[in-house]
Amino acid sequence: MPLLGRSETRSAFACTLGWVLALASTPCAWAGQNGLNENVAPDSAQQVSTPLERAFEKVPGGTQLNAVTDWTRNQLQDLPAFFRDSQLILKPRTYYFDQNKATQNPADPSDCISGDEQCVTTTHTKEAAWAIGGSIEYISGWAADHFRIGAEYFGSWPLYAGPNAGDTLLLSPSGGSYTVLGQAYAQVKFWDQVLTAGDSEYGTPYVNRQFNRMTPNTFEGVTLKGSFTGLNGKDFDYLAGYLSKIKQRDATEFIPMSQVLGPADKYYGTYLAQFLFTAFGGSVGISEYYTPQNLNIFYAEAAWTPKVSDSYGLKVSVQYTGQQSVGGASLTDLKSVPLANNAAVRGTFSYDLSVLSLAYSFTAPRGGIVNPWGSSPSYTNGSIRNVNRPNEQAGLLNYSYDFRKLGAPGVSATGIYSYGWNAKDPATNQPLPNQWELDLVADYRLPEGNFKGVWFRLQRNQLEAAGGVNSTIQWRAIVYWETPLI
Repeated sequence: MPLLGRSETRSAFACTLGWVLALASTPCAWAGQNGLNENVAPDSAQQVSTPLERAFEKVPGGTQLNAVTDWTRNQLQDLPAFFRDSQLILKPRTYYFDQNKATQNPADPSDCISGDEQCVTTTHTKEAAWAIGGSIEYISGWAADHFRIGAEYFGSWPLYAGPNAGDTLLLSPSGGSYTVLGQAYAQVKFWDQVLTAGDSEYGTPYVNRQFNRMTPNTFEGVTLKGSFTGLNGKDFDYLAGYLSKIKQRDATEFIPMSQVLGPADKYYGTYLAQFLFTAFGGSVGISEYYTPQNLNIFYAEAAWTPKVSDSYGLKVSVQYTGQQSVGGASLTDLKSVPLANNAAVRGTFSYDLSVLSLAYSFTAPRGGIVNPWGSSPSYTNGSIRNVNRPNEQAGLLNYSYDFRKLGAPGVSATGIYSYGWNAKDPATNQPLPNQWELDLVADYRLPEGNFKGVWFRLQRNQLEAAGGVNSTIQWRAIVYWETPLI
């Protein structure tokens, strides 16, 4: 189904073996699938961010110095700020992906034994590829503290193209190499309010990078982002604008936002706006996405992080998504797939370096929840599961531990188990199979030395339908490195 994206419709279950090399100056946080795909496990409940909090996280300033950047900075120190403060970041990446999927379907009646009500056939599908590539990103300094430009060029080349290599989303749809200028933008800044125009990345709940392959989603449009901070301990963050096109993870072209939903005679972009108010250890925010003649998504969340002792941590959050087709929904996919609303609650507890999260969600019976422009923000979705089905209740248990106090700094492990039940087909009211997913993740990120920040990941995910109707196993091996050249 185009609404859900090719990777989700091709696989219902996955296992991942991954290595990621990345430079990072602060520990990262979970926030739906994006947090799991891009970050190591947090070491406290306070680091577990919600999808909207993640969208407005402050990026640490400054450039990490090494032998190369120290020399280049010295060469540029007498130039204007536009050149002197430039950043050039190399991000090499290699990724191995292997997936095996078994699907049961009704057999041809002529092949069945008379009276056999369970006559089915099982189809086995394998997808495998190993790619190398990554990106190089340039960000200028601020000219007169008001103007800068940025660009990022991505590429992926096959080291091994196995069965159905194009379906892994590591390579082009044909299983070959691809390159693309994914980011090319200009920014104007006044009083810390930044206007961005061009092709850029975004990290909102329903428009985001979905960076779980070789390259991320990027978007073409114009947005205004800003913050009002220091208001007696209260912060107000906002983002508003219009996105006309999206470049999907394995694509080389930008296409209209509505085209992701399915073919139509006319295509549209998406208006978006989101706000987050933070005060007294809590936050409240909303996000709105409106695509004329297609789709409207409303998202809201609230979170509270009470003060507890140094060894303990606690965070409670709730989220709500409401979706509906708009303007007659001329697209066939939106007519045939009714949309609904979904509500979820999550509690996160930590002690020392152990973190435990429990989540529950419920989706209305009239339809499912879709996320055509990125990973799902749902608390109860894992690495593979990227949709909440009609009438479905779902639960998720997430546990992680940081091994630094056991003499293994930089090593952490995560286990995630989710289960969805009571889903029904809205057209026939017939029950859909229950589903469970198990994700096991082991990370190692070098804490110091010349290669500080190098990040290795081993991950295994498994998604199964009750009764063994459908199953998929997927392995991933990733090596990723962000290293500044300027």
